[in-house]
Amino acid sequence: MALCLLDCFLGCSIGAMVVTIVIYQGISDAPCLVFEALVNGTMHTISALMLALSRDRFRSVRDPIGYRAAVRRSVVWRHLALAVLYGLTLGGGAFVASRRYLGSGLQLYTPLCDTFDWLLDPLNRPVALVSVSGNIVVDFGTIVYNARIMHCAWKAKNEIVGMAGAQRNLTEEAQRRRNMKIVVFTFKLACLFVGCSLPYKVAILLYGLGLSVPRLVFDLLGLIRILYHVVDGWIVCTNSELLEAMKLMLCPCGNGE
Repeated sequence: MALCLLDCFLGCSIGAMVVTIVIYQGISDAPCLVFEALVNGTMHTISALMLALSRDRFRSVRDPIGYRAAVRRSVVWRHLALAVLYGLTLGGGAFVASRRYLGSGLQLYTPLCDTFDWLLDPLNRPVALVSVSGNIVVDFGTIVYNARIMHCAWKAKNEIVGMAGAQRNLTEEAQRRRNMKIVVFTFKLACLFVGCSLPYKVAILLYGLGLSVPRLVFDLLGLIRILYHVVDGWIVCTNSELLEAMKLMLCPCGNGE
């Protein structure tokens, strides 16, 4: 649920920025900086929350009974608070502080509020390197947990198939279908990330390390990354099994508190 709200907030921030640019034929420096901090901070927050969600999802697949007994509503809010802090620090705060530190103030090179106008300046390579490196570390953790989720769910599915052949238990068959849905859902998210978000971050990382990357490549990969967040949010928000799990975590009854 929190992830859905963040995706909606990201979409609204991008939409508001585009509408402002169209109406006023550009955007002044201070509002542009606010939009950049909101958009990039939200993207970093989503990445951190995806890591926490993948970790909890792995625990629920590996040990469903133990996870239900141990989960607390406070854990959800702690994960969300840490993700927001990470996003504000690395995504929003880094952009504002770096401009002040590097002496560029709030000045932009064009009225289109394009982050690349200043991020791709050779003086700002350290900003690009630090920001994207931290994000890649978080994303790598998410990929590892997603791989473990698919492994556990697939392993449990095969074990249940063998049992169901002998006992013909409908409950076991339902559990097998649930595990298969988990595998498919996680695989979709992993493919979207590897194909849409990771290339953008790798390109910025290479630039931060001193390699030359064409500006057109950044623009195309940046657009694909924004579309990735839209599609990723849609997949998450329409997954019934995940929504039920979130309701269970947020419900005060039966969670031990």
